[in-house]
Amino acid sequence: MDNATIELRNGASWVRLSIRLAEDFTGGSVVRLGEATAAALEAGDAISSSYTKKNWLSGIASGAFYAFRTLKIQRRVVVATELTGRLSSPDIQVLAYATARLIAEISHRELPLEELDGWKMPASETPAGQGISHSLPSLMASEPAIAQ
Repeated sequence: MDNATIELRNGASWVRLSIRLAEDFTGGSVVRLGEATAAALEAGDAISSSYTKKNWLSGIASGAFYAFRTLKIQRRVVVATELTGRLSSPDIQVLAYATARLIAEISHRELPLEELDGWKMPASETPAGQGISHSLPSLMASEPAIAQ
């Protein structure tokens, strides 16, 4: 399996991210949108209403680099095949978290994660209706790589 999907919710904010891992990353943009990508993010605040695709994809790139570095696995191009939701400016960290979690899942590896306040997977996606409470506090300090 080289693809995976996650949905996270926190009150009125939510995100659904699907990715697949493609060829080895040798430079350029580590994150790319697939040709038929469903991409529709609604701004949750005034700051995020000025965000472009580059802003949101930088969160995905941060999560990818965190996962590759922490899991000590080969860097690969991350192709976003779905990116939908309603996010506010601080929620870029949620994209980083979701990406890192998906890469770990695709790689069949465990990733050390800490608390992410308020964000949960829908009950239908978790055992016995338990939500997640994880985050990656140092994630946004990862290598800066922004897809075009």
